[in-house]
Amino acid sequence: MTQEKKLRAPPITPYQVWVIGKIGELFSDITQGIDKKAFVEIIIEAHKHEYTRAEFEKEQLRFTSQVLGEIHHVG
Repeated sequence: MTQEKKLRAPPITPYQVWVIGKIGELFSDITQGIDKKAFVEIIIEAHKHEYTRAEFEKEQLRFTSQVLGEIHHVG
């Protein structure tokens, strides 16, 4: 049906990839035997400020600065 209607998933933004990655880190940090989905929802709700676009942009700037600093020190 997807091919018949020529439907495609909307493109995912770098911000969405970042959020998904952060959530994935939470899941991997939780030990087996715990309801991970419920636990992660509680963590995210308690720390919403860590998942904002502004935090994403800050992290991107830090990363870019580190990479550029390392490039300038090589050579």
